[in-house]
Amino acid sequence: MRFFPLFLSRPQRQQNDLSFYNILQEIRIGKISENSKNLILAKIETDAGNVVDDFYNTTHIFGTRQTASEINRLFCESLSFDETCYEPMISIAEDMLDF
Repeated sequence: MRFFPLFLSRPQRQQNDLSFYNILQEIRIGKISENSKNLILAKIETDAGNVVDDFYNTTHIFGTRQTASEINRLFCESLSFDETCYEPMISIAEDMLDF
């Protein structure tokens, strides 16, 4: 049995938003067009609010596991810690659509 790469030709999760799918593809291969940069910057500018909250409440895309691990470590180090509480901290993530 030989290994061969598999490339999906049709988006599944972003099938209703081909513009977003194309931006993700450009990010994945590391070649982002000016149009995509402008769309991303426009989204950032219209959603500018509390930058700290936006950082924590945003899904981030990274090209490597190592980069994701480094960001996760920095993120965890920035969380406040209550030294008077010895109970474990439990975090629950829920996938949901914007309503």
